[in-house]
Amino acid sequence: MKNKFLNRFSNLLFYFSILTFIIAFNFRDNLPPGGWYQQFMPTLDGASISDITFTDSLNGYAVTLSPPYILKTTNEGDNWTINYSYSDPFIGFSL
Repeated sequence: MKNKFLNRFSNLLFYFSILTFIIAFNFRDNLPPGGWYQQFMPTLDGASISDITFTDSLNGYAVTLSPPYILKTTNEGDNWTINYSYSDPFIGFSL
């Protein structure tokens, strides 16, 4: 009777250890391999990013060609804001 109890307990402990190991290594990091994850930009009226450059580890700029936009980030690219957008070249000018 005692031997049967120890046998069941050791089996339960073995399966619990395997389950703990699997859970620990599957949920250790939510980022995909290599640390890459998708960023979301503001709506750019169908324009595609043509160039991106960073001035340091936090601040960066992105530009589009048509319609022209200049985007800026101050937090490593997590969030982007529109710094310049071309809407009408004659706004603010009067004849």
